[in-house]
Amino acid sequence: MTVIADARSYDGRPSRLLDPFVSLAFWTLAVATLLNVEGFFRGLIPSLPFFGLVTACCVLLLGVSHVRISQALGGPGGLIIAATASYLAIGFVVAVVTGTEARGSGAYRQTTYVTIFLSVTLAAAVGSRAFLDRVGFETFLKWVLLILMASCVAVLASPILIDVGIAVPKQGYIGASFRNMGPFAGPNEAAYIGCMTALLAIAFLGNGRQRFLGYLALNLGVLSVILSVSKTGVIGLAALFVFFLLLNGRDGRVRILYWFGGALLCLAPALFVAFDGLIILHPGHLERALEIQHLASGDFSQSGVFTGRTTVWSLGLQKVLEAPVVGHGIGHLGRLQGAHLSYEGFPTGVHNMYLRLAGEAGIVPLALYLLYFFSLLRLRWTVPKSLARDVVVGWAILFALFSFSLHHLLSLKYLAFCVGLTSAIGAVLMEDLRRSPHRLHGGARATA
Repeated sequence: MTVIADARSYDGRPSRLLDPFVSLAFWTLAVATLLNVEGFFRGLIPSLPFFGLVTACCVLLLGVSHVRISQALGGPGGLIIAATASYLAIGFVVAVVTGTEARGSGAYRQTTYVTIFLSVTLAAAVGSRAFLDRVGFETFLKWVLLILMASCVAVLASPILIDVGIAVPKQGYIGASFRNMGPFAGPNEAAYIGCMTALLAIAFLGNGRQRFLGYLALNLGVLSVILSVSKTGVIGLAALFVFFLLLNGRDGRVRILYWFGGALLCLAPALFVAFDGLIILHPGHLERALEIQHLASGDFSQSGVFTGRTTVWSLGLQKVLEAPVVGHGIGHLGRLQGAHLSYEGFPTGVHNMYLRLAGEAGIVPLALYLLYFFSLLRLRWTVPKSLARDVVVGWAILFALFSFSLHHLLSLKYLAFCVGLTSAIGAVLMEDLRRSPHRLHGGARATA
């Protein structure tokens, strides 16, 4: 392990980067988004105060921090910003011109969500870059991991939170009685947080860092995904384990295999107790477990394996083919006529981010979106192995996989924060590679 310390800022004034107000704004934004503080008060307090808090943090970070946006974003960050901005601009113009927004497509609502996503992404990138240049990858990511672990604890404590009247699911939400979701909008979002936590934990363990914290975080992340009973989350976890076991070196494999061995030793008596009838599982757990089994075995003929997604994917593809250049307007695929009804009584959306981008704004945002993933994944082969590289590549894998199953990713503030954070890390990696092609180095950064 090599640690090279050279604390500096780009304008020569490191103290300005650690201004107390900027620090407070950044970590307040991190907690508010990654922990989804708003969700704890769902139905109790209007969302306006939380919206105001996030907006104030973004304005402060973008207005006071002495890091240029271009340096904070780098190439990959620029691509995701361009993809999101083009989706917003093209989709809104098409919605206005075609009158889609006047027919209740949710164009204005989606425009608001995406605008917030852009703002949080930019603010998180600027704030992350400032702290990375001062404290380095390991310390910075350890703080982020601690917040994610708190989010997982909230997901695991879902029954307790509901009993005391906070983080209560929306009335009529399907599966709320047996799927843990904590303060997040749904179990898939909770599973995403679990996968993000597991990713950071595996990256730490694979690089020989923070072992105790890494094993603890890995357990919390995996349990969050399991108790959310999210098929997308299980696929995401499986992809992370396969990637790190096959392509991440011997040392990383050994530590993950140690964890697997310990997990199996703990799981065996738990399964014995469950089958002995002392633990009563909800029928929904068993049903979704069978669906996951069919999915893993490649048996897609069973009903419920894709939870109706093949139907909406087909409808969404038809919409894409009808207007492949500029799409039908933002919000149009958020509710698809002919799809099954949600618990709110409305037709469900396309449940696929790729189809939504193309169906609502055409080929341009989709192409930029795909280039974003390519620009992150290629770091696996262009920069040396390190904690930062593993986080960026693992992040790209998760984001790309969840984009197949969810269509509201550009509405999630915690996702926007992670996109900004990852963009800043990617920017630092590429700058260090250009300075020294043979090894990474830089301001207070630790590389393995």
